[in-house]
Amino acid sequence: KQWYQRRVRATCARPMPQCVCHSITERHDIATTVVVLQHPAEQNRQLRTVPLLQAGLVEGKCQVHIGKRFKNLETIITPRTALLFPGRDAVNCGDVDRGTYDTLICLDGTWPQ
Repeated sequence: KQWYQRRVRATCARPMPQCVCHSITERHDIATTVVVLQHPAEQNRQLRTVPLLQAGLVEGKCQVHIGKRFKNLETIITPRTALLFPGRDAVNCGDVDRGTYDTLICLDGTWPQ
């Protein structure tokens, strides 16, 4: 058998037909640090979004932590940290004053994970 591997773009990590690198025209230097807590299974998904986030932000503004349990979050969480998560008591991001949070934590995984 011959092994065939689909060509993937280095920046967006997507197969060439789904490449969106042309849409990333610059890297943004935002005041907030985005921390992504990523389930290990998400690393191998074909249409991942984390590489797009990393490509759109300057170096150091997107930190990715891979695992199923995260025991050292106290080094990340401060009173100026927000968790982006849908829920009954969630606050609309548009209702939050700019500069309120220094760190945003995002979960990257499917609901069962």
